[in-house]
Amino acid sequence: MEKKTLLSIGVLLLIAGIATIAYAMGFFGFSAVRVAAVVPQGKISGQIGTFKSFSPLSVVVPGGSYEWRVVVKNTGDVKWDNFQVIVVLEQDGSRVDITNWSFKWREDSTWKSGDCVGGSAAACSFPTTLTSLDAGQTKTYHIRLTIPGDAYGTYTLKVMLNAAVGSVVYSNIASKTDTLNIGSIDGDITLTFIGALSLVGGLAAIIAGIKKP
Repeated sequence: MEKKTLLSIGVLLLIAGIATIAYAMGFFGFSAVRVAAVVPQGKISGQIGTFKSFSPLSVVVPGGSYEWRVVVKNTGDVKWDNFQVIVVLEQDGSRVDITNWSFKWREDSTWKSGDCVGGSAAACSFPTTLTSLDAGQTKTYHIRLTIPGDAYGTYTLKVMLNAAVGSVVYSNIASKTDTLNIGSIDGDITLTFIGALSLVGGLAAIIAGIKKP
């Protein structure tokens, strides 16, 4: 195989490997923009992304604490007078009480308890005092869950975005989900493994290309 061909294949595999691992970590985690409504003032829409603060190779175990970075963006052309991020936890399609998971959130260095409602099927929201967000502006938060000692199996973490313009509230204009497999390697292991293989293959091709006369 020609030297240039080997080097080209190696570079492509490296790029594919890095992109695949980044995707598994959630770095391409923005949900698709969904237009909630078109009003006289303009378009109301938003994005929300959740990004792991732990490796997809982590073993998620009872008693452990795990964090996500949540990025909210106003993708419309109208200022939100307030907005709200809602976090729920589900198993087999049914909500579980997220208050048993010591749910916390922060926007600086101070962790705070969420504003949780709903009894045994609690939904937690933040900030507790809703704030405005200009068109095109982003806001970053962090959330943390501590796995209860009796939690096993697969859980779905769902993060949803509500926004209000004036007195009109637009519900769930964007959402993002992540999967937690308790007591086993986290759900993105396959993507990470494929990405790692691609990285190794890319490096091998580049080395072979460099050594080729």
